[in-house]
Amino acid sequence: MNGRARGLCLILILVSLLQGCGGEETERYTVTATVSGLAGNLEPGGFAAFNLEHTAADGTASLQPLLVDADGPFTFRDGVPDGASWRVAFRDATGYSVKCEITNGEGVIASANVTNVEIHCIPSYSVGGPIKGMQVSAFTGMVLEVTHNGLPTPAFNTGFLFSSNTFVSGGNNGFLPGDTYDVRIATQPVDS
Repeated sequence: MNGRARGLCLILILVSLLQGCGGEETERYTVTATVSGLAGNLEPGGFAAFNLEHTAADGTASLQPLLVDADGPFTFRDGVPDGASWRVAFRDATGYSVKCEITNGEGVIASANVTNVEIHCIPSYSVGGPIKGMQVSAFTGMVLEVTHNGLPTPAFNTGFLFSSNTFVSGGNNGFLPGDTYDVRIATQPVDS
């Protein structure tokens, strides 16, 4: 084989290897939802947080968060690959001011944009109150445990407002009328 033929063979091998690496790009489609119930229920500058979770046919999972501060339609920024399963989930809202329910919130992309996701939000509330007999600080070590409808709330949903010596909990993303709660000291403060 002469040098020119070897060079051509090498080029053909490289081209075939590169074609195998890249593959075809899968078509991507958007997911659009229409939200109602935020107007008048969010605190100034507040938002509701949603996630678009999707898993491609090859098992690759992705998460797209989005913050929404007004009623109306919104579209998740990145498209979802054709054939991927997807789900829209309500994460939380600033000040636990709303709780949202989702209709038509999951499916499989079938070579078309998704436009029929409906999100309805209603006002929700936090539970809180003053802490008396001590000044709360980040160094006291006191831990409060709050249950919401009999279920423990994540620690990040309960916080201290050091400036006013109070605590606030959003329960499991906000309390609704009729919900139950219980607050107890899980760890006593070190300077009590």
